[in-house]
Amino acid sequence: MENLVQVLAFRNKISKISPKLWQLQSLAFVDLSNNELREITEDINSAQMIAEINFSSNKIERLPKQINLLTRLEVLNLSKNKIHTLPLDV
Repeated sequence: MENLVQVLAFRNKISKISPKLWQLQSLAFVDLSNNELREITEDINSAQMIAEINFSSNKIERLPKQINLLTRLEVLNLSKNKIHTLPLDV
């Protein structure tokens, strides 16, 4: 799986993301929309090649500061979550 570029896992009942997902070195696109996610963990900063992430329609309440370390990230969809504030660094 080290050459995996996309993960499409939308419309499931995923409530937690394994840190190993973000360690996939070729990962560029992740769609985890319409799940049961409540948080994005700090280890997301390991996904250095990621360009697009879709976390829409979950239950996420906050973003970790580490998200600003994703220098190749171009699209971050957080619509339909429970986020009240964004980190100042984003």
